[in-house]
Amino acid sequence: TGVRLLFDSDDDTHYVIDESGDELPLIQVEGEYAAMDYTVEEDETSSEGLTLTLDLRQSLSFDSDNQEYYLEPVLRSVSADDAGIIEGTVSIDCSSGDSLLEGGAVYLFQGEDVIPDDRDGIGTEPYATADATLSSGEFTYALLDLPEGDYTLAATCRGNEEDPTENNALQFSGTTNVQLDAEETLTIDLSE
Repeated sequence: TGVRLLFDSDDDTHYVIDESGDELPLIQVEGEYAAMDYTVEEDETSSEGLTLTLDLRQSLSFDSDNQEYYLEPVLRSVSADDAGIIEGTVSIDCSSGDSLLEGGAVYLFQGEDVIPDDRDGIGTEPYATADATLSSGEFTYALLDLPEGDYTLAATCRGNEEDPTENNALQFSGTTNVQLDAEETLTIDLSE
């Protein structure tokens, strides 16, 4: 019914190397199960390919008081044969002090007409996230290994401020509904 990511319990071997090259402790927290299902017929041989995705943007948080990171794995799973992709460009206007280069990110929510919100343990939670990266003069994103379904997409210029343990005012733009079919690669460009 589900799978959970587990790590070796020796905390001395877990750390994050920050931008300065310093090693900071990494504390692991047990995450939720990623829902998955498959059927094995009685007295039959069966195989199923499943893809698990760990979303680090939603899993990793920093405790500035104690100078340590926390990893609470946020996983999702999909049948490898049915996985789809949503990709495209991001061209939204950023308010003063924010930029797509520093904080550009795309958030995906299950269902249509969802009011976007960051991951904070309250209300609507993102199903998947991706950084907006600069490529050939455009900001692009790719959300991989998604199950078919109806989704809401939104972009933010403040994704670098995301802390999964707190409510962050990320200010989303370019919100749009999408319908993804199994094995489909869907191109959705997000703009104002």
